[in-house]
Amino acid sequence: MRGLPFTDELYAYGKREQYLSDSAYTGDGYESTNVTFAANLSWDINDSLTFRSITSTRDQDWGVLFDVDATHYVFFDWWDHQIWEETSQEFQLLGGGDRLNWVVGIYYHDFEELTKDQIWETWEQPGNVNQGRVRTVPRYRHRESLIARDDVAIFAEVVYDISDQLSLTVGARYSEEDFYSEIYANGEGIREPHMGTTLFGRVPRRDAHGVPFIFNASFDALTPRIALQYQFNDNVMGYITRAEGFNGGGVNSNFDSELPNSGITPYDGELLTNYEIGVRSDLVDNRLRLNATYFWGTWDDIQVGEILTPGQPTTTNAGEAEISGLEVESVWRATDSFLVNFTLAILDAEYTDVGLATTIQVGDRFPYAPETGYSVGLQWDNDLSSGGSVMVRFDYGWIDDVVTFRDRRFHWPSLANHDYGLASGRITYTPAAGNWDVALFATNLTDEYYRMGGFPAVLAGIDQGVVGRPREFGVTLRMRL
Repeated sequence: MRGLPFTDELYAYGKREQYLSDSAYTGDGYESTNVTFAANLSWDINDSLTFRSITSTRDQDWGVLFDVDATHYVFFDWWDHQIWEETSQEFQLLGGGDRLNWVVGIYYHDFEELTKDQIWETWEQPGNVNQGRVRTVPRYRHRESLIARDDVAIFAEVVYDISDQLSLTVGARYSEEDFYSEIYANGEGIREPHMGTTLFGRVPRRDAHGVPFIFNASFDALTPRIALQYQFNDNVMGYITRAEGFNGGGVNSNFDSELPNSGITPYDGELLTNYEIGVRSDLVDNRLRLNATYFWGTWDDIQVGEILTPGQPTTTNAGEAEISGLEVESVWRATDSFLVNFTLAILDAEYTDVGLATTIQVGDRFPYAPETGYSVGLQWDNDLSSGGSVMVRFDYGWIDDVVTFRDRRFHWPSLANHDYGLASGRITYTPAAGNWDVALFATNLTDEYYRMGGFPAVLAGIDQGVVGRPREFGVTLRMRL
């Protein structure tokens, strides 16, 4: 905005270090109605055969305001309103004997999402000058769309104990996904930010021939799994697995006249082939638990999000990507009253073939994929003569820097999401009866200012981040009835 001190040096990556922004929006910042139902049924038909049913439904109507510019200036507000309807049903039949166990099943999932975005952007109006100042106008636009998915899968898995120590697992899953979308007419105009509406117009958008923008697509895949598990002794187990995973494709459904085919483009499903080697162990008279996992895998037709015009994410298929990593976790009971836990994660993920994508390059990093992270926890448990107890705990976790978007143009040299470490502490008192406890806690003890995540809208001049909570102290009281 002309005449305003709005520069990267002043504002980029939270340099003001303030937990506030500003908006001319007068409605509720967040509203949500959520109704969820879940039911699990298990029937032991006989000693070797069990039937299970897993049912869930969710209806959610929610809206949220994004102050996209994230500053004390008011020039980019976004109200996002969505209605979700979701149902899933799974039936399983499980059986087995002395050396053989198996499960077969069918899964159904239905999902429908109705979305309305209302956007207010205040930009300079060319050629309109009042008393030497360029006039700004609030440009309003909204867009609506409907997306629906129907997923059906059948699956089976067999576990066979080859010996008392060695077992083999073989399974497969066949999935079919049907995708459906409708795109509705956009609205534009000059309007001050007031409040978002929960009403949907659902006026069909039509092409030059009067045909409504309605799209269908179907995807299917067969994904096998095989695993070997070996029990070295009562305390050490090792395993190796090979598994495939499938994620269906779809159709980009946000209309944008500046993109090819107005942004209405399909994308294919993606397939991950993953290998894993691991060990699980309880050592030193069961005082030390040590688990380690090494994994590596390859994506085919991996889906990537690209920003081709401001504020318009488009999903495209890149060719291939590779991932590998190591995870270690341990818990050590040093004494009857002192506990130490530790975790370590090492990750390497990058694109090896860009395929149809235009904004990434071979070797680019995955977003939100830190190369290294670790955590350490110390806990002291003290039994009191009164019969109560005091627990003192300290935790520290560190995470490496990450990029927040795949697009190389948004991999800032200054690393908006830089590495950070957080320390926290807690002291808990529990009386002898054990029916309540009280705790003093502190989080982010060093008062780190850090970004937990974010997304770039750099083509519009903005890179937005989600700021972590500052140092906080508190008291909790829990009652057990």
